[in-house]
Amino acid sequence: MYKVGYIMEQIEIVAKTIEDAIAEGLKQIEMNLEDVTITILKQPGMFSKAKIKISFEKPQAIKLDEPLTQTSVKNNQLNEAEKIDNNNDKEFETEQASDFQSLDEKIIATTILENIICELNIDAKITQSAKGKVILLEVKGDSLGALIGRGGENIDSLQLLLNNILRVKTPLEKRRIILHIGDYQIQKEKKIRELANVARAKCLEINKTVRMDPMNSYERRLVHDELNKTDDIVCESFGVEPYRYVTVRPNDEKE
Repeated sequence: MYKVGYIMEQIEIVAKTIEDAIAEGLKQIEMNLEDVTITILKQPGMFSKAKIKISFEKPQAIKLDEPLTQTSVKNNQLNEAEKIDNNNDKEFETEQASDFQSLDEKIIATTILENIICELNIDAKITQSAKGKVILLEVKGDSLGALIGRGGENIDSLQLLLNNILRVKTPLEKRRIILHIGDYQIQKEKKIRELANVARAKCLEINKTVRMDPMNSYERRLVHDELNKTDDIVCESFGVEPYRYVTVRPNDEKE
């Protein structure tokens, strides 16, 4: 006689970005993000790719040579986990996951980010704050380039990963994480607002529509926020991600 039990399995994926690695791994095992545990083994760099580990439970038929009890099933799972990882990482991650359910979301998010930073051997300090449905994590320290990445791509990847993990750990909550690394976002926001005003000035000078370069949703929101302060122009977003862009045109309906 057989009954279905579960064993812990792991796969490692290497890809250009963290998101690509996660997508490829989920495709290979045909599972959803909420059903797995993801560990970042290596952040992508200028000359290297991202590497992650995906841990998941896989159904397995168990022969009932003896009465099936909760203890026997648990022991079977632990034995299989030990074969996969002698360091017992899976036990730690499982215990940690259950503990997360009773913790404040800010603590969860901070703990996850601290683990990532520790894996990268980066000396940094994390501060946290929350307002409404937004959790702000600020990272301060020296040599934060590995966390920022070229053009801030690692920040975007980390922020996406943190939000995905938080969504799994606290499914009933709808909070969103905003990640700030050093003063990079402050300087970036300043630059984007300056570009928005340059586009506005050019639009008014030539009295024609000016098309800005493609931007992500956060950057486009900054442009709209900056240009909506005046009524002499109209700004609109067009296109499809990741090539969506903002246009600035004279406001012909201005009184």
